[in-house]
Amino acid sequence: EMRGASSSPRRASLYERSTEAPPCNVPGAPRLGEQPWISDRSGRPSMCDMRPGALPGVIPSANQIVAQRVRRLRSRRGWSQHQFAGRLGEQMRRSVDSVTISNMERPASSGRRWTVDELAASAAVLGVSTGYLLGETIPERLRSLAAELEREQDGLATRPRGDGDGAMAAAEGSGQRREQPTPPT
Repeated sequence: EMRGASSSPRRASLYERSTEAPPCNVPGAPRLGEQPWISDRSGRPSMCDMRPGALPGVIPSANQIVAQRVRRLRSRRGWSQHQFAGRLGEQMRRSVDSVTISNMERPASSGRRWTVDELAASAAVLGVSTGYLLGETIPERLRSLAAELEREQDGLATRPRGDGDGAMAAAEGSGQRREQPTPPT
């Protein structure tokens, strides 16, 4: 019978002989039987290490993108982590300390994930959109606005006016011929 400290080594040795990787609830992680991104120290697949951005050349996770952009914007404004913590705390109406900011800015090493409230409050304090903090770039936003404007213009061109000219213009644009009225004789 094992008690106390001797039970931990026994469980560890069972794990070492196990052929299955430990379960993990990381979103997007491959399931058992799928090709893992990386493996644990023993060379077996480790589901818990399969997070986006864990390997060079892999797209960073949303947490890493937010952390990087917040850190860059905070630095550009000349704010220390302590100063940013104060501003964020005011925005969120609760106490935020510089250790929290440090952990938020280092999600890979701290394991800290951003909450929606922290994301929205950080965007407000830094004067940017939440989309920007999540990785949206200016060209993406411009393409989005251009597509939206184009949809609105298309809607105006095909919307019938009071006299029906818009419907006729839409029919002409679609390749349909508009019948000419026959003059009275």
